[in-house]
Amino acid sequence: MQLCSRIGQPVSSPLITATHLVLQGGASIAEMSPTVEQVLKQKLSCAVELSLHMISGNLAVS
Repeated sequence: MQLCSRIGQPVSSPLITATHLVLQGGASIAEMSPTVEQVLKQKLSCAVELSLHMISGNLAVS
């Protein structure tokens, strides 16, 4: 997953997101789209939590 965020905007609301999929078994992008969107939303919510841990000093960044 790749994100392009905007300064001053929440990480959970990126300007652009991009994913690369390797489809198997004849699956189509249309079939996988709802699942991909759900995973992206979940990962973005984790990014916010990660940012909060770094800001609060609970997570060391090297």
